[in-house]
Amino acid sequence: MYQGISIEDYFKYTNSTMEDLRTSHKDRAQKAVLTRLVFEQIVKAEKIKADKKSVNAKIKEYAAQLNKDVKEVEATLSPDHKAYFENQVITEKLLAFLKAENTIA
Repeated sequence: MYQGISIEDYFKYTNSTMEDLRTSHKDRAQKAVLTRLVFEQIVKAEKIKADKKSVNAKIKEYAAQLNKDVKEVEATLSPDHKAYFENQVITEKLLAFLKAENTIA
């Protein structure tokens, strides 16, 4: 769809099927899910949280990108949007933790 063609046309052009598409993406999808599960367990074990100051900083960055006032942007944020910014903070803290606690030999 992003390329402007339907899935049916994609299959015609590539001489493939939905099963071929699923098979070709299965390993990557499994790795992504397993990685996410491991990350979630590390976040839980290390009690990594998104503090309000860091979340507000993310919202401020976002407002700057939009060239809008922070208060204006905050007024339009849904709970899902706020959760997105919290997840960004948690991910950044997780990556910083992993970097600080591990070395590559």
